[in-house]
Amino acid sequence: CGAAGGDFMALPPGSTAVVSPMGLQLLCETAASTGETRWGRSEPGAWPCLLANGGCEGSCEEFDGAPRCVCPAGKKLGPDGRGCLPPCDGAPCDQHCVPYGESFRCMCAEGYQLGPDGSTCQDVDDCVKIPEVCEQVCHNTEGGFECRCYRGYEMVEGHCMPVPNCSTGPCDHMCEDVPGSYRCSCHSGYVVDTKNPTQCVRQCEDGRCLAECDFSNLSCFCPEGFVTDQLPNGVMLCVDIDECENNYCEHNCTNTLGSYVCHCKPGYVPFNINHCQPIPEDNNVDEFSGDSGPSLPVPSHVPPKAEHLHPGALVGIAMGVLCAALVLLAVGYHLARKRCHPPSSMEYKCGSPREKEMGLQQVSASQKV
Repeated sequence: CGAAGGDFMALPPGSTAVVSPMGLQLLCETAASTGETRWGRSEPGAWPCLLANGGCEGSCEEFDGAPRCVCPAGKKLGPDGRGCLPPCDGAPCDQHCVPYGESFRCMCAEGYQLGPDGSTCQDVDDCVKIPEVCEQVCHNTEGGFECRCYRGYEMVEGHCMPVPNCSTGPCDHMCEDVPGSYRCSCHSGYVVDTKNPTQCVRQCEDGRCLAECDFSNLSCFCPEGFVTDQLPNGVMLCVDIDECENNYCEHNCTNTLGSYVCHCKPGYVPFNINHCQPIPEDNNVDEFSGDSGPSLPVPSHVPPKAEHLHPGALVGIAMGVLCAALVLLAVGYHLARKRCHPPSSMEYKCGSPREKEMGLQQVSASQKV
């Protein structure tokens, strides 16, 4: 303990010393606040300041012969009357403790208030505050609150907004009111767009679908890869174009709904969307040997959209073909007559040379008679 005297130089912690003239029995102990060894005793308070500073951690003072310990600013005297502790050490505060001189004050977090005992914290009912903290419905929680909306409203960026219904909803075709919202549906031949549930798109699953027509200027439109066609009842349809008939692919072609896919023969790899090139010879032979089957499909661009021919153009083409057929028929008939009736004063049937010879013999015999 660092004590020095004629009988000893130092004592280890836990040692007991008896000071007979003063009637003191001291214990060498370790201070809990600082970890240093000092003299102490079971009785609280200081002893005469001349002996080991009266056991005080701070300063030792005597008033009218009575010693007492004094702690430095910002600390308080401990329960033993000799040690010094921070003001908030052992404070009964429920949440927060704030030093206040040699004492302390208890404080509470936001959403709580200090109770009458000055140490416990009680929840504040935020829903009774004026002005109100919520637009419509307030639900108090421990240390806070939650804002909610009436039925038919929804919370949007901290504000209660009316839930859209069929009177305000942006449905493209048909609308159905459902509890707290709405649902869009489409006319026959259309389906709800998966990317935008308020819009309808044409349902072209079997290669045909209804055309989208603008009746103001009597024009109809089809998706890319489709051409317009009119039924006898006047309904305009979109019919899938078979791009494979136009030989866009160098090797094999597969028609798809609104587009097409090119395939390469064995021993070839795709070069671009429509063409193939031989497999390079420096590649691994084992990798491409044998019948590897057709290569994977290569997505292709959609070819230019075909236009529907005007009925007048179709009539003109049909008349031209008919006229050409009549001309060819007349030419063939003329050639046939020319071959079968050569210029001669004698008339005989067109036949084989043997028949012609027999006819000449009959004429000569008649002339002789």
